[in-house]
Amino acid sequence: MSAFAITNIFLVFSLILNGCNGFSHRGYKLYEITPESLEDAEYLHAFSNEKFDFWREGQRLGEPTDIMVAPEDQQEFEQKLANRGMKYQVVVEDVESILQQEKFERSMARSALGPGSVTFTNYMLLEEQMAYLRRLAQDYPNNVTVESIGQSHEGRDILILKLSSGSSGTSSPKPAIFIDAGIHCREWIAPPVALYAIQQLVENTANAALYANVDWYIVPNLNPDGYQYTTTVNRLWRKNRRLTDGAECYGTDLNRNFGYQWMVGGASSNPCSETFAGPSEFSEPEARAMRDFILDHKDNIKLYVSFHSFGELLLYPWSYAPLLPDNTEELYAVGLRSVQAIEAASVIGSEYTVNNSAIGLYVAAGVTTDWVKAEAGVDLSYIFELPNGDAPWWFMLPARQIRPVVEETWAGIRALYEYVEEKFVAGITTTTSTTTTTVSSVDEPESSTSSASTSSTEGTSSTSPTTTSTTTTTTGILRELDLKRLSIMPLLLLLIALFALKACEGTSFEGYKVYHVTPNTLEQAKILNAYHYEEKFDFWEESHLLGDPSDIMVAPEDQPAFERNLTRNLFDYSIVIDNVERLIQQEKIERSMTRTMLAPGQVTFSSFMRHSEHMAYLRRLAADYPNIATVEKIGEISSGPSETSTPKPGILIDAGIHCREWIAPPVALYIIQQLVQNSANAHMYANVDWYIVPNLNPDGYEFTQSNNRLWRKNRRLTEGAQCIGTDLNRNFGYYWMHAGASQDSCSEIYAGPEAFSEPESQAIRDWVLANGENLQLYLSFHSYGEMMLYPWGYAPELPENHEDLHYVGQLAATAIDQASTINSQYRVNSSAILLYEAAGGSDDWVKAEGKVDLSYCVELPDGDAPFFFMIPARQILPAVRETFEGVKAFHAYIEENFWTNQDVEVDDANPEIH
Repeated sequence: MSAFAITNIFLVFSLILNGCNGFSHRGYKLYEITPESLEDAEYLHAFSNEKFDFWREGQRLGEPTDIMVAPEDQQEFEQKLANRGMKYQVVVEDVESILQQEKFERSMARSALGPGSVTFTNYMLLEEQMAYLRRLAQDYPNNVTVESIGQSHEGRDILILKLSSGSSGTSSPKPAIFIDAGIHCREWIAPPVALYAIQQLVENTANAALYANVDWYIVPNLNPDGYQYTTTVNRLWRKNRRLTDGAECYGTDLNRNFGYQWMVGGASSNPCSETFAGPSEFSEPEARAMRDFILDHKDNIKLYVSFHSFGELLLYPWSYAPLLPDNTEELYAVGLRSVQAIEAASVIGSEYTVNNSAIGLYVAAGVTTDWVKAEAGVDLSYIFELPNGDAPWWFMLPARQIRPVVEETWAGIRALYEYVEEKFVAGITTTTSTTTTTVSSVDEPESSTSSASTSSTEGTSSTSPTTTSTTTTTTGILRELDLKRLSIMPLLLLLIALFALKACEGTSFEGYKVYHVTPNTLEQAKILNAYHYEEKFDFWEESHLLGDPSDIMVAPEDQPAFERNLTRNLFDYSIVIDNVERLIQQEKIERSMTRTMLAPGQVTFSSFMRHSEHMAYLRRLAADYPNIATVEKIGEISSGPSETSTPKPGILIDAGIHCREWIAPPVALYIIQQLVQNSANAHMYANVDWYIVPNLNPDGYEFTQSNNRLWRKNRRLTEGAQCIGTDLNRNFGYYWMHAGASQDSCSEIYAGPEAFSEPESQAIRDWVLANGENLQLYLSFHSYGEMMLYPWGYAPELPENHEDLHYVGQLAATAIDQASTINSQYRVNSSAILLYEAAGGSDDWVKAEGKVDLSYCVELPDGDAPFFFMIPARQILPAVRETFEGVKAFHAYIEENFWTNQDVEVDDANPEIH
């Protein structure tokens, strides 16, 4: 049967299933509203007690709130907003359409599980989750017990897995950790997090120590009726499934039904509300089941964790009001320790915030964390709001992101466990130290392949495993806080700081626009290409084929003429950035929020480093690893000279030649870190030497940090020139000025007054000519576009070894694509064919004059539109990690084809050839 026929059958089957579904969100809309005053924010918050479903609620002025509204209520809702003059936009016209898209993607990825198996590549059914728990109890009877703590309204068992190594051997019970998930049943990512914790604890023998001194109680699905209902009838159902006597609507929000400060705030007495707290506290069987179990074990439970989504928040009590508990400092410090572990392990750029629930999220009385702390006496009580899917999916996290989320969250759970062990087993009460956790996983029975271990050197590295102290001091903590003041004052301070920065800044892009222009005819392509040579147009992305768009930044004074010319020549165009300066300031805010002070010689991949920090890191490596690393004006990593007459093959890497492409230097630094500090990679320099220049344009890079974020060239003023700077990647002496370069000093592609006129390009040239005898591979990192480009760039011609170049480039591109967690999809081709003609490029010269046959320009991933080469800091780590996989593929090819002494080995502990 053809694939087309199978697809049609599947679609028909899906439509039939949809017709059988008991509830449809056809016509439901998702509104985004941003309150601009405190009164508007309070007015909007009041809607949460009505028939409206809040998907996301802004915590500060200027932050949007997303609300789903049924068709019959939309006119009333819009009128209420209009009456107050509140602006809104509809971000999802038909919620049912995205639900059907999610259902289709799940069906395509769905694979039958063997009895008792687990998977983290798709969402499991309730019966599959329960079967997995029962299988573990059967297979691991010495340590695992699975029992029901009670039944749901519809008679389903609420299963808990208890993991223990046995009695403590003393009169005191062992400390225990209690975890639950799925209390809000539409938050599907929560149960997999609990199941992954179970899998790692029970089936990964490397984690056996984690239950030697600490017991674990884990409830993967606290709301089984609701979860079953989301998988069969209504994907967006949140509550349980019991109909309160006399009520019009089904269900109670179980996380408003716990008996501490019940109904004080942030809960509703309306049974049709999503936050209906029930007719009385603990009216619901699910809440009672958890209450009874915890009270029976409260003497040994020391930590409580409840998993929700979404928002990347770690929240502690109190939630019923913006008040702080007595042990706030401890709660914050331990929470910070956990989120730092998560962020260090994250491959999806997760950035958590630690805060009090009422302040960091919203007021909500009757929640589990408040009750567990106040009534059960568990001092450490937390809610995790897990990562969300991309807008407008929010808590409908795509199945492909399950594994990254569960793996990074496990790192946070381990950090919490370590504190429990320190405080309650070893008696260590320090609350301010952070440690790095290595994440490992095991094969999933009947499921997908496991992930490899991740080196602990991937976050902020140090010379040796050390403890970084983060001290939190609170003098006279107020027990009652003004929530409005807390929300607004940090924002005002940040704005004041930004205005001060802006007053000192030399270059502003106020009013600059970026146009998205698509040539559909050869004539249009020629017109567009002509703009490339004019100094006043900055091409961020250039079309490669008819129908491919170009992104061009244009100054305010040139916009009318530019638009007239586009219109006159019938171009399709749109404005993708209305004000570039606003975008730059937004990036600056994000940088300032993520920026961490680095100790001398440290490296980080969670924010962009300054040039001085780059250099300090290199010098520290040379001092710490003198046997393998040398840092000069152009650095070298080597395991020592070859013991044969044949020199070892070498790989030369540079980055940052175009200084506004900030993602390039971190890629080079990550390669250095992995080669030098990760002993698992020692074999990569046993038979191959590495020469790495992390920042080829240091003057330009520093200028982008301090004055002009979009600066591209170096900073030398050519004699007699009107404008500063030369495009270093047009200044190399092979077919210099042949094509794709300019003699206008104000142009972004100014090639300089002559070939190798610039000290930076001279430095690379001289080093290659002096040391290039053993070079077999050259890589130059740029951004953006996800392209692996080989010569020639000066013209659409192919070198003699183009088949080899394409083959090896494809090996690297495939390795990157397979490792990517940000959906990178690299293309491989010659520079002039796939990108554009550009003479005087480094890769052309290195191949032609430096005699390095394998020469590539790697265009790294871009940030989400409209950021482009201003990739967000949260995406640094995913980008550098995946690129290193491509570099490993290049290395494997070089070693296999250019190293003839295959019997040489390297000892990780003593990296010397023997």
